Amino acid sequence: MKNHFFFSYAGNKREEVEHIYNLLDLNNINTIVEPFCGSCAVSYYIWSQNKDKNYKYILNDLDNNLIDLLKSIRNGEYKDIENEVNKMRKEILEYENNTIEAKTIYLKHVKNGKLSGYLLGHKYYSMRPFMFPLRDFKCRFNNKKLDLSIAPIYDFLVNANIDDDPFIVLTETKFSFRCIPVWIGTFLTGLGSRKKHM
Repeated sequence: MKNHFFFSYAGNKREEVEHIYNLLDLNNINTIVEPFCGSCAVSYYIWSQNKDKNYKYILNDLDNNLIDLLKSIRNGEYKDIENEVNKMRKEILEYENNTIEAKTIYLKHVKNGKLSGYLLGHKYYSMRPFMFPLRDFKCRFNNKKLDLSIAPIYDFLVNANIDDDPFIVLTETKFSFRCIPVWIGTFLTGLGSRKKHM
């Protein structure tokens, strides 16, 4: 699946989503819960393949800013955030001949604790989020006006039956998954057999 989200997202399941989807049995299912939604790749893919079905989606993530971004799109408040990011982008471009000042302003914005700073840091960066693109910052900021409505995920967030109440944010662990990789069992078995021979 091509990138469907507003920005690149670490841990994105878009490369595996078709395989995951093919493993799912969605018969007699009416609610899709994505406990670690991130870019909502799994929910988005299920929705895109089943628009005729009215699944209810419950999205969750530990990242408060991400959940706030998803909520802002659901409730239509994203335009103010989008405009704020575009103003920041223009301000940074005013210093196209002073990279140090441009970087200082960029860092001030991405560290401002606001959703606009979070979005700026994830959309305009080099190598990893919140890292100022030193060499090519003019190109990155100049030609990429932020428009969230053009991302494919936008249609999902606006049109799907997403439960707005539980946009759950896990702030503390209430459950855990315990999983021992197969190779550990093999490794431990190997150690056990060595001890017998020592």
